[in-house]
Amino acid sequence: MSWVDFLGTFVEASIILPMGMMLYRKKYLSSELMILASYIVVTFLKNITGVTADILYYLGMLSFNNLIFYNLHNVIGTFIIFLIYFKLLRNKKWKLLCLLLTLVFSFFVVLDFNYGTLDLDTVRFNKYSYSTSNLFIIVIVLSYFYESLQDLKIEDITRFPYFWMSTGMLFYSGGTLLMYIFLIGAEKNTAKVSWNIHVFLSFLFNIAIILTFWYSKYLNKSNVK
Repeated sequence: MSWVDFLGTFVEASIILPMGMMLYRKKYLSSELMILASYIVVTFLKNITGVTADILYYLGMLSFNNLIFYNLHNVIGTFIIFLIYFKLLRNKKWKLLCLLLTLVFSFFVVLDFNYGTLDLDTVRFNKYSYSTSNLFIIVIVLSYFYESLQDLKIEDITRFPYFWMSTGMLFYSGGTLLMYIFLIGAEKNTAKVSWNIHVFLSFLFNIAIILTFWYSKYLNKSNVK
């Protein structure tokens, strides 16, 4: 196992850290953070299949195709994130935008279903919903940031859990989308480079979610005017 492969497996396994912080701060979780917790659970289940597959492969015991779990995570996780921000956004026009993007994303999911990437034995990543999910999440997160700046109700943004959650979402989705755009036409080492970038983005996202749950105790205190 190369150090890059080991790092990728380690980062996937590190989802246990946000899970632990989620359980540690569970009494402080708002309804939106409870939905985020469900996203972390779904991610945990997906990562467990990846880590298990890696361990069995490098031990020479078994090799199995777990790509369907990654494709399903992309779909289910995106719907969960849309729900989080639909509840967080207060302005009706932003809520309407969130609902519209959810419906459009559903259309792309249907296309992927017809394309076969949601079949149990698929060997391809989601063709349509993968890039659109990241693009739509960026739009929704930026809408939330814009609304928050307009309201000017956050006293200490560094202790505001939704700031860390949204920052993590923005970096992960933005980085993933840029990776997809710039590497889609590459012919050499595309998979290796994209995986290395994905590992880095996943690590940043895990840190952001840890901070999100850590600062959840300040959500209803002096943090918001």
